[in-house]
This record gives sequence, C-alpha cells and structure tokens, in this order.
Amino acid sequence: MLRNVGATTRESAMPGFQELLVIMVVALVAVGPERLPKAARDIAKVFARLQREAHVALRDLKAEANAEGLGTELRQLRRDLADPGASAVEADTEVLDVGAHGDDDMPTDPPPMAADPHEPTAPPETPTV
Repeated sequence: MLRNVGATTRESAMPGFQELLVIMVVALVAVGPERLPKAARDIAKVFARLQREAHVALRDLKAEANAEGLGTELRQLRRDLADPGASAVEADTEVLDVGAHGDDDMPTDPPPMAADPHEPTAPPETPTV
C-alpha cells in the first residue's frame, strides 16, 4: 500500500491519504471509539521513543567510527555502493596496471598438476649397490 517503497527519501515512503484513512478505520473498529484517543497517544509515544533511540544509536555509531578512523572508509564504501560501476572500472584498471608492470611475484607458468589419487603408483625404486 505504500508508494515508492524502494525510494531512498523519507517523504516518498510516507503513506498517502487513502492509506491513512484505511488505517484509521481499522483502528476504530479494532480498538473502539472510547479507547482510540488513548491508543493513538500510546502509539505516538512508542514511535517517538523508537525514533529518539535510533537517533542516539546512530550518533554513537558515527562517533565510534570517526574515533577509530573508520569515517573515511565508510564514506568511500558509501560512494562505491552509490556508484558500483565506477569501482568496477577502478578494479579493472588496477588489474591491468599490475599486468602491465610485470609483477615478479606473479608466476609465469601454471603450477604442475597433482597426480590422480585414484591411479596406482609405481613402487619406489630401491638403490642398487
């Protein structure tokens, strides 16, 4: 029932008039007209407390990340997630750069194949004297 559920802005994920009307009618039927105002106040208090707790937790996480020097890494990760094509191009460029420089740590020949464990092996040769 929510519009633009996949959107990133808060405003676009808010319910519209029709959704609010349905919620109010269901609440009126479920709770009753006598208890509806108190239930609405209680629900509003719970949401306000959740919002405060989330804000405090987010503030603490940001402070911890900045204290440990993770703030710059988190910003870089956020940029990479926002534009995954750019980070893929950078990764391809790094791979090409390593190949162009002829890195000595890279093996030039593939490693030898291991013997098949299911094949019978020849007995070891005994030295002759």
